[in-house]
Amino acid sequence: MELFSTYTGPDFLTFYGFLLLGGLLAGFWIPSRLRPDGTPGVADGPEQAALIAGGSDRLAMTVLADLFASGAARPDGNHGLIVDQGATPATKTGCAFQQIGGRFDLPTAYKHIGPYVRQTEDALAAKGLMLGRGAYLSLRLYSVAPYVVLLALGWYRKQAGEAVGEPTGFLVGLMFLTLVLATVRWVKLSRLTRAGEAWLEDERERASRLQRAPTAPEVGLAVALFGTGVLVGTPFEPLHAMRQAAGDSGGGGDSSSSSSDGGGGGGCGGCGG
Repeated sequence: MELFSTYTGPDFLTFYGFLLLGGLLAGFWIPSRLRPDGTPGVADGPEQAALIAGGSDRLAMTVLADLFASGAARPDGNHGLIVDQGATPATKTGCAFQQIGGRFDLPTAYKHIGPYVRQTEDALAAKGLMLGRGAYLSLRLYSVAPYVVLLALGWYRKQAGEAVGEPTGFLVGLMFLTLVLATVRWVKLSRLTRAGEAWLEDERERASRLQRAPTAPEVGLAVALFGTGVLVGTPFEPLHAMRQAAGDSGGGGDSSSSSSDGGGGGGCGGCGG
C-alpha cells in the first residue's frame, strides 16, 4: 500500500515543507538537549583557546600570529610567511611550521598542524571542555537523523510519483535543500561541552579589551579568541590579509585536520621530542 496515496503533488510538497521546517528546528533542539555538561575548567594557553573558539584553522592562525608577533616569522610580500628556523618557538606547534622551511602559505600551514590539532583536542576532551571523538560522532548522528528520515521519505514519494508519471522536480529541489541543511548541521556542529561553551563566553568577556588594542605578547590570545580581525590597524595586520587572501573558512566546525607530516621537533631548537 502506497503511503500518502491520497496526497496530490502540491499537498505532499506542502507536507514535506512543514516536515523540513520541523527537521531544521530539531537539528538545533537535539544537540541543545543532548550536549554533555562536561567539567568546568580552564583552557591552557592560546592554542587550546583557539581550538575552542574557532577550530583547527583558528589554531593555525594563532600559532602563526604568535610567531609573527615575536619576530620569528615575517610576511614575504605575497600573502605567505617565512619562519626564522633559528628562532626557538614557544610551542611544539610553532616548531611544526619551522620544519616546513622557506616560504609557505596557509594551506601548507593547515596541512602540517594536523597532529597538534588532535593532541589539543584530546587534552580538551580530558578536561571536559570538548567532546571526545565518539561522543561527538554520536551527537552529530542524532542531529542529522531528522534530515535522514526526511530524505528517505522524499525518496520514497519520488519513486512512487515517477512510477505513475508525476513530475518530481520540485520535490527533488526540496530534497536537495534537505541534504544541504544536513551537511551544514554535520559540519558546523560545535564539539564543545556546555562547560566549554561557558568558558569561552566568560573568557571573551574577560579579554574583550584585546579586540581593540592587543600588544605583541597578547596577539596570540587575541587571535585565538576573536580571529585575525583584531589585527587590523596593528603592525601585525599582514597576517589578517594573508588569511583573507587564502579564503580561510574561519574554522568552528569539525576541528579534525588531516596531515601527512607531524611529529615533535626533530632538528628544531628547543622543541623537544
